[in-house]
Amino acid sequence: MAHPSIVILTGAGISKESGLDTFRDADGLWAKVRIEDVATPEAFACDPARVHAFYNERRRGLRNPNVQPNAAHGALAELERRWPGEILLVTQNIDDLHERAGSRKLVHMHGELLKTRCAHCGALDAGIADLSVELVCAACHEPGGLRPHVVWFGEMPLEMDRIYEALGRCGVFISIGTSGNVYPAAGFVQELPMLAEQAALDALYSEVRACTLCAKHLPLGPRPIVRGEASARLLIVSQAPGTRVHMTGLSFNDRSGDRLREWLGVSRKTFYDERRVAIVGMAFCYPGVDIKGGDLPPRCECAPRWHGPILARLPNVELTLLVGSYAIDYYLQERPRRSMTETVHAWREHLPRYFALPHPSWRNTAWLKRHTWFERELLPELRQRVRELV
Repeated sequence: MAHPSIVILTGAGISKESGLDTFRDADGLWAKVRIEDVATPEAFACDPARVHAFYNERRRGLRNPNVQPNAAHGALAELERRWPGEILLVTQNIDDLHERAGSRKLVHMHGELLKTRCAHCGALDAGIADLSVELVCAACHEPGGLRPHVVWFGEMPLEMDRIYEALGRCGVFISIGTSGNVYPAAGFVQELPMLAEQAALDALYSEVRACTLCAKHLPLGPRPIVRGEASARLLIVSQAPGTRVHMTGLSFNDRSGDRLREWLGVSRKTFYDERRVAIVGMAFCYPGVDIKGGDLPPRCECAPRWHGPILARLPNVELTLLVGSYAIDYYLQERPRRSMTETVHAWREHLPRYFALPHPSWRNTAWLKRHTWFERELLPELRQRVRELV
């Protein structure tokens, strides 16, 4: 049996038994000093000497011989040593007690008190006891730029990509000694289900992009094109990529895409925002051309093999646009009872789950001119529903 990946989040409470103050308790640091005076970039710009004095005092307190890792620090280090699976310890603390206890798979998302960082060149230094405005950076030799290597309020926490990747893979999440009031860490628990869904979808996409099921039939070789994150609320099911889409790897990156975006009333930026819009073809690779020079139909192997697993990993989709006859036939299965035109004209019957649309190719320009109800009746409703979702 595989061992689940573990992510552990720790906050100031885990270090309290070691003699370090927490931040938000009644007797914590922020009860003694204003955040705005010592823990923001604006405070440092306004009065760097005061900020240095605050962190110099905290640094001396951390180096006090009486401040040592406690049993909780030791237990987490021991868990890391014994756990055969993946493990990552994410701490909001800027002390070094986890390291001293033996933890090595560790991220300090709010920085490290015993390190300094140069605002001029970004160099880190762990050998400076007290900071002052007059100190010169050993790397760039510029004065006045050294600051504590900590994340102040208003700054982005460190290594967030690594943290979210680990959260997406984790099977066990443990939170210790944190108030749950400081974001983004406070949102980790709420984000875990979506991160796990996205990790599973990414793994599935990797399988799709490695697919060679119908490679011998593809004149340009396999290049599966599919897009969309687990959070997407709008799904577009189209036909198969054309040559331009095959070359660029970007769905609807052509004149048909321009017309489709105009129908939906969205910009390219919104259309290609995978957090909002997923695009899945009836086939994922360019199928080639027929003897008349037109694109061949989508390969029949693709949708039965991949659509079910992909749609199962898109749990937030509220509306699916079926673009073109191949998507309409596959999902609505109304022929031979209805033609494509009759199916599109009956668009109200398919709501709220589906919207059937003709393909936005220039070849359908004459169809659009003949069926004025499409622009007069269908498009306003389509745009309204899309606007609500994206």
